[in-house]
Amino acid sequence: MTTHQTYEARLITALIAVVCAIGCAAAIVPAVEHAVTLGLLTLGLLVVLAVAVRLGVRWLRERREDRADALTAATWRAEYLAGVA
Repeated sequence: MTTHQTYEARLITALIAVVCAIGCAAAIVPAVEHAVTLGLLTLGLLVVLAVAVRLGVRWLRERREDRADALTAATWRAEYLAGVA
């Protein structure tokens, strides 16, 4: 195994151990299960909020670009196609 693969294997093993430890603790103390559930729900809501903000900003940026393109096209038409019609 290379150094990178060894690091990756240790990281995966540590994550699995943490999940198992939380599962064992939750089986013994119900408050741990409630705290983990609340944490995961909060994390999920934050992810949904972040995605919504990203999509909103993207939509706004595209509308601004479309408006700027339309203004540039109108300016170009006024300048170069004035005597054609």
